[in-house]
Amino acid sequence: MTYYFQGRQQLLVEAFHRLAESMSARYPEPLEAATSAEEARAAVVEFIRGMLWGSPRELVLSYEPYAFASRSPAFETRT
Repeated sequence: MTYYFQGRQQLLVEAFHRLAESMSARYPEPLEAATSAEEARAAVVEFIRGMLWGSPRELVLSYEPYAFASRSPAFETRT
């Protein structure tokens, strides 16, 4: 490891935290742009359908923290 991280677990926690922050930054704009309840519902449907994932890589990575957290109690607080 480097002097930034004490071990692999801390590195993974930080990497997944950064991924979550970058992905969640995409969500407010479509919701704030909605001018009606129908447009807001449509935006939520697009989130669920995965149109905002960005890439297949991000889609896969979005599930990895949950698998990791199931084996790492220290990580559960971040998911």
